[in-house]
Amino acid sequence: MLGSGEKQWVRRPVGTRFDPKYQMPTVKHGGGSATVWGCFSASGVGPLVCIYECMDANMYKEILEKHMLPFAKKKSLLDGYSSRIMTTNTDLP
Repeated sequence: MLGSGEKQWVRRPVGTRFDPKYQMPTVKHGGGSATVWGCFSASGVGPLVCIYECMDANMYKEILEKHMLPFAKKKSLLDGYSSRIMTTNTDLP
């Protein structure tokens, strides 16, 4: 499969432009999407978590507890700085 931005040349007989035998399948508009959550700091990069369903507040809290807190503890980021954790939400409608 080709993305929509790639060119592919096909030789075919005259009058067979729309014959499926001479057409190349493509994936339009990127072919899908993936939702991930990740974290980073000056001390390093944290885990990248794949999200397979619509995220709600409970799922976000679970991700923070299972992934962000262990990373922050491992990197000693919570020693006196727990109020400096920043989050952002760029969820598209």
